[in-house]
Amino acid sequence: MGGLLLCCAMSLVALAGGGPQNVLLVVNANSADSKTIANHYIRLRNIPASNVVMLNYTRALDTANGRIMREEILSPVIKAIDERKLSAQIDYVVYSADLPWRLNLQQEYPVEVKFPPQARLMASLTGATYLYQHTMSTAPSLFDLNTNWFVPGDAQLDAGRCVAQAVPASQAFHGRNSWQPGAKRQDDPRQGQRYLISTMLGVTQGRGNSVAEIVDYLKQAAYADAQPPDGEFFYMRNSDVRSQTRDVCYGGAAAELRNLGAKAYVQDGSVPRDAPSVLGLTTGYADLPLGSSGMRFAPGAIGDNLTSLGGVLDANAGQTPLTEFLRLGAAGASGTVIEPFAIQAKFPLPWLHVHYRRGYSLGEAYYQSVRSPAQLLIVGDPLCQPWANRPRVTIAGPKLGAQVKGKLSFSLKIEPPELASAKAELYFDGRLAHYVPGNQNFDLDTEKLPDGYHELRAVVSSVDTVESQGQAVLPVVFTNHGPAPRFTVSPNPVRSGEPVLAKANINGAAEISIRQSDQQVAKITGANGSAEFDSALLGSGPVMLQAVGLPADPVTQPSTFAVPVSLVVLP
Repeated sequence: MGGLLLCCAMSLVALAGGGPQNVLLVVNANSADSKTIANHYIRLRNIPASNVVMLNYTRALDTANGRIMREEILSPVIKAIDERKLSAQIDYVVYSADLPWRLNLQQEYPVEVKFPPQARLMASLTGATYLYQHTMSTAPSLFDLNTNWFVPGDAQLDAGRCVAQAVPASQAFHGRNSWQPGAKRQDDPRQGQRYLISTMLGVTQGRGNSVAEIVDYLKQAAYADAQPPDGEFFYMRNSDVRSQTRDVCYGGAAAELRNLGAKAYVQDGSVPRDAPSVLGLTTGYADLPLGSSGMRFAPGAIGDNLTSLGGVLDANAGQTPLTEFLRLGAAGASGTVIEPFAIQAKFPLPWLHVHYRRGYSLGEAYYQSVRSPAQLLIVGDPLCQPWANRPRVTIAGPKLGAQVKGKLSFSLKIEPPELASAKAELYFDGRLAHYVPGNQNFDLDTEKLPDGYHELRAVVSSVDTVESQGQAVLPVVFTNHGPAPRFTVSPNPVRSGEPVLAKANINGAAEISIRQSDQQVAKITGANGSAEFDSALLGSGPVMLQAVGLPADPVTQPSTFAVPVSLVVLP
């Protein structure tokens, strides 16, 4: 062991049906608000730097056409997944703020392609991303009423209006799988359709939320995972067609929630009155009296309203926007970006809250509930899942951040063993590297790997259908061929707009790149030196910075990473 001290490494809990290593976070590199929101989310969810994409997006922030979506947003996302070797692990594509929430696809299809009048060729950013295979191929099937085969049950019964059916099953989502109708999972991607769960973390334009509001509900969502909230689910029934499209199914969904031990009610009206801890709300009404209702969402809650303009976030639009639910504390909410004609397939089935209460993530719950998600904008934290039953994982090995030479010995401890699967996933620097037996000792020959900072992440899933994840992270520094890299920034904290001085020393580097995720903010010529840059480039909040030593010959020599530094940028 070379004198390494054995101890318990940092133990973290991840998420049902997906964790931080399964997320690709997309940020507008030209927006301070987008970077600020992403900074907080990266910290809250421990997103690896390899899973963050900075887009150089300079166009309008409300609407884009199909070509812009494909060429400037979706193609770079898919390319990043492929080039970074993340294809086997990405389940979620999550957008920070200040990217176009609405897509105009009217020029995508030849005139001879006929659509029914209720199709309205507009899509949401999240719906078009989930249905990325249809979007990239410009297939008219993007607007089919049964284009999402991840939804269980009989699609024909629920296309126009909800029809009472037996309680549907739920299952975990994996982007590497394909799906046949009726939520039949396939390992062969040629045997069905593939999807990527997608939400926006927030919208700040028009009727959107402030950055402070977005950060607050993301923090509350993370808090809900650590402390499952107490409260009630409400299904609100009234005479409006917005309610009648779904309310025949309310009773069955509420009954199943009660079978799960939850408090669930079907009430007359549009919103519950004097309800201070709403876990989930499904309703249908154009202008909800939220301000006078006395209701408030519990951390982690979902707000769901069937109405025409809930996802239309232009400043002059009418009806209650989805952002009002988020302002009241919900972790997620949704609405259509164009007139949906009260078609059930375009909105979540009332089973949304059932999937969620069973322990699935917010993203999984939504996309198991919407058969035609092309026009539905979903905003919030898709990783939130307060009711997951997770294994606890610990890595026993060297101390956190230890300098290691030669053999790295470690073991996994999984509790309770009967809850966990027999195999664990090992991630090295954010990328899936191996599947290994769970409770076992391991040796890693670090001399075969680049010197510098590395992160070992172990992920174990539960054996039930939820596949809840537990994970642990062990950061270490390899020093087989020279001293440990050094990297500091000052001052810390710093006021936005003030200069930051970065100092780094990385043995053998021809140049040192100072990076925020995949974006360079400064560079140092040679293996040792300093560089100054404007803190306004980073956005506000907790910013993770890394110094990367670039070799003279990148074909034959690897890059060397220093230990990341957290810099707090004050507004």
